[in-house]
Amino acid sequence: MSVSGPRRLAVAVVVLPLWLSLPARAQLIPVKTIPLAQGNQFQIFPSANVGMASVGIALSDPTFDAFVNPAAGARIEASRFFGSPVLYSVTHGTGGGRTLPLALLMRRSSWYGGLALAIQQVDPSRPPQFSGPIAVSVPPPPLGGGLDPIVPGPGGGQFIQPDNRAHGNRYAFGMIGHTIPDRHLSIGASVLWNGLHAVDGVDLLYAGSRRLSQTGHALDLRVGAVKEWPGPAGTVARERSLEAVLLHNRFAATHDVLFADQFWNPNTLRFEEQPRTERNFDHTNTWGVQLKYQMPLASNGWRIGWLAVANRASH
Repeated sequence: MSVSGPRRLAVAVVVLPLWLSLPARAQLIPVKTIPLAQGNQFQIFPSANVGMASVGIALSDPTFDAFVNPAAGARIEASRFFGSPVLYSVTHGTGGGRTLPLALLMRRSSWYGGLALAIQQVDPSRPPQFSGPIAVSVPPPPLGGGLDPIVPGPGGGQFIQPDNRAHGNRYAFGMIGHTIPDRHLSIGASVLWNGLHAVDGVDLLYAGSRRLSQTGHALDLRVGAVKEWPGPAGTVARERSLEAVLLHNRFAATHDVLFADQFWNPNTLRFEEQPRTERNFDHTNTWGVQLKYQMPLASNGWRIGWLAVANRASH
């Protein structure tokens, strides 16, 4: 959505307790002015800890950590290829989606890397609407997608139909990193690009609209480092670790919204619709940093950790 006046800056710092690990792992604190809930649209990468509420502060997740902190890719023991289809839906028929990601993680000597691609379909967040047999006074401009917005209504007349089709998104991910074994240190960098035509819940922002066309992209750049201290006798299971991530995220989307204003036409003696198009922008540039520390407790198998995330976003 467009924001008039000078650019608004938001600074947020959060230190999350252990039981709130899932929101913190995203490393991005979204700027929200309304309580808009989203589904699992951006949870496209597999996680070994998803069955444990995706806990990730004190426990490592070798499958997922590399996509959060590129330096954690040093924990990849062997190359692997995988895909994990994701299906989700929101209750009362107000949205859902399907995602098919394919990823390859590679390891050779002290170098490692990864590639991932994903295609996605997102269903609209509102049920179909029908305004009845109301004439259209002026044909509305097309908003893309090849769907004719004007259809005949029952009993005569025409109306502007809502666009309730699913729309597709595309994702591409790349990562590279290097380990320094004698210092137990690894560094890495990653880039994630999203081509977006549907974001969960956005259509709920425009009450009464008939059609919404979303176009945009998101770019996420990350540089990370992981320092590990071996435990007694060099056992990996009881090591301490300190992780740091510096990220820059750019989100830019354009919303072309079609409204149909109803009015009484005294010449035709019936209600007609006058199409009206609005263009809104949703742009957010975020700089973020994360620090995470974990260590074993005296009891065998127990670990403790803390996580600190800070974001500076211009929206």
